[in-house]
Amino acid sequence: MVVEDRMSYIWPVSARISYPSRVGWSSDEFYFACLFGYHPCDVDRISDELYLSCLCADIIPKPCACANCPDGFLSFGSSCYHFSHDTETWLDAVVACDRLYKGHLAEIDDIGENQFLLREAEQIRTEYWIGGSDLQVTGVWRWYTTQDPIGTEFNSWYPGNPSGNGEDCMEIVLNPQNQAFWNDQTCHDMQHYICEIHSDMVSEPIG
Repeated sequence: MVVEDRMSYIWPVSARISYPSRVGWSSDEFYFACLFGYHPCDVDRISDELYLSCLCADIIPKPCACANCPDGFLSFGSSCYHFSHDTETWLDAVVACDRLYKGHLAEIDDIGENQFLLREAEQIRTEYWIGGSDLQVTGVWRWYTTQDPIGTEFNSWYPGNPSGNGEDCMEIVLNPQNQAFWNDQTCHDMQHYICEIHSDMVSEPIG
């Protein structure tokens, strides 16, 4: 059962009543907490958030295929994302994103983008390569194209990871409860992958 709040967002009854009243937050405060990364599925967040049992995914607006993104892509922020149907090694996925779409493996710039990608992986129930690695310097994780460091302002690493042991490439992994996290994995594993292109660079059909 759901109720409709303002701005056309759909709120589960248990989220609207139980959670805000428990911690004294309004529905708007709860929505923005979910949107900007305070997700109850993340076990390292404050304990009160575990009370909600992972309902943020039902609250955050669903992305849509927008006019400025090619067919087969989803729009979020200023980027378009393709969640692949085929599997590749990490390096071959880098090449595929470049040659097929003139893009790159998804690189996460902020918490909102991170939540979007993790929730999509949960909805599709699939694990994906994204564009981080420590191939250049072991233990120093960077995004492939920007060379920006990973995890300095926020992170979603699976507990105990990155673990090393020759696992130098970054994926979105699902735990047994279908909750998505970052994980390090051996680069030669075959995996689905997420390609990212900037929507303002799309001027003609791709492919």
